[in-house]
Amino acid sequence: MWATRYRAATCPARHPPVEAPAAQRAAASAVRGAAAASRSSLVRAMAGHQHTSSDVSDAFSKRMSQVREEFEQMQRVQNVLKGNEQKMRKNIEPLQKELEQISKQVSAAYAKRDKLRQQLASCEEEIKELEVKKTEACDRIYTATATVEQKRAELLNNASHMGARLGSEE
Repeated sequence: MWATRYRAATCPARHPPVEAPAAQRAAASAVRGAAAASRSSLVRAMAGHQHTSSDVSDAFSKRMSQVREEFEQMQRVQNVLKGNEQKMRKNIEPLQKELEQISKQVSAAYAKRDKLRQQLASCEEEIKELEVKKTEACDRIYTATATVEQKRAELLNNASHMGARLGSEE
């Protein structure tokens, strides 16, 4: 708005002055009137009352007393808070120690689990190797048994053929 007024004042031909609406002008006038009335009532009140040094001293003492009371109240609150904090720390300390113990136990359990997993993997590998050896041993037993059975069958077969020849020669 000031820019428009400035332009209107510097270049009246190009920018005609802007008129404020009637409601705005009335409100501004009322505000100016109220401020003037307030100033005058304040001046009248101050003129009728003369301050003495004892009044000022009493007011200062009263305010200092209030400040002291507020400070003491704040110190009481601070002491209560310190007491609460000490109680809380006292209550929390055993819990923190318990947490540390449990954390150590958890770490030990994880380490034990990892060790057991390694042992399990080693056992599983050993089992696989032993299964292979077992299969190989079974195959060798089968081969040996089959060979013995085959020789036995041949001997029995040869013996039966001999007995048949002996019986036919008689």
